[in-house]
Amino acid sequence: MGQQYRHPSKMASRDLREGRSARTLTARTHGARLRLQFELLEQRYCLASDFQELELELPPSSYSSRPAINWFESFPSVPRLALGSLANVDAALETGVVAPDAQAEGEWIVRLTDSAVRSLQGLHQVAALLSRGTEVFSVISGLGAKGLTLVRGVGSSKATIESSLAQNPNVDSFSLNQLVEGQALPDEYIGKSVPNALRYVEAPDAWDKSRGDLNTVVGVVDSGIDATHRDLYLNIWVNQGEIPPQFLVDDAQGKKLVDIDNDKVITFYDLNNATRSAASPYSLTVAGFNSGPNASFVRDLNGNGRIDAVDLLMDARWSDGRDTDSNGFPDDFFGVNFRAGSNDTLAINEPTDNASHGTHVAGTIGAIGSNDEGVVGIS
Repeated sequence: MGQQYRHPSKMASRDLREGRSARTLTARTHGARLRLQFELLEQRYCLASDFQELELELPPSSYSSRPAINWFESFPSVPRLALGSLANVDAALETGVVAPDAQAEGEWIVRLTDSAVRSLQGLHQVAALLSRGTEVFSVISGLGAKGLTLVRGVGSSKATIESSLAQNPNVDSFSLNQLVEGQALPDEYIGKSVPNALRYVEAPDAWDKSRGDLNTVVGVVDSGIDATHRDLYLNIWVNQGEIPPQFLVDDAQGKKLVDIDNDKVITFYDLNNATRSAASPYSLTVAGFNSGPNASFVRDLNGNGRIDAVDLLMDARWSDGRDTDSNGFPDDFFGVNFRAGSNDTLAINEPTDNASHGTHVAGTIGAIGSNDEGVVGIS
């Protein structure tokens, strides 16, 4: 490696000027070529070089070009069936009509296998994975979870459509999409059946040992929830990922949202300046949002005298239209209305209860205790 290399052609030129013979010249040229080959094979000192500063670039063709699949994507061009007819998949001809059976069509919730999910480059390709023969499927939407989709199926009958899904190697499981109706209850009925049930499950004994934790979240899939309810509003979940980031750092006046009870989450207790005693019976004190350290961050826009989830939705400082936590739902502070866009006129981030059943269930779970209102929930 320390030797000086001279190009054979330059050596030949010098040797001709010096009058050396052609034979000697050929031998020396051949030897130079041999040395050149030998030296290139023996460049061992490169192994001691520092490779950490090298940036290796792969050719563009080696990069992964597969886009991320949006499992919340929907396809408005696929017509939806009326909610009341979802369970009646098989089409029936009118009395006296003689003709071939009409095509049956319905909606199914389909979970794909992991291998099928890995083969996809877009949610629209699910239709091709499911369609077989005379049974044709269209994708209505993803359902959020990886591999979980809502599809519309068309075939000769419900039995043949489900048989096709059952035999499809791309399908892990499926179920018919059906309308589930809860019992409508008046607002005043929230949790009225709970007290006896609480004694049956020995809830008071449990409360002597633990009062729960606001970091524990219970999701209710039902008719929605009245997030403004006087016996629920404090215990409504606040999606921490959608809290405006600027509220979590000191502003020009050195203020930010304060976690009053030091439970490491911002809740409606903090926003309403409400505190609970540390010992049984855990008495509740609601001093009022106007007198609390978070007064400058909230406004009672619905005029009910307290800060609730609807106030956050109405406040442009909170509800800024951005999907801050990147879950596919902008400003989903307390839940999602999965029926939005069909028969509901509400936005997707407004799971308002129009049947009262979901509110009743939520009261059984988390009605506020020690507030001299209604009842108390399990938690």
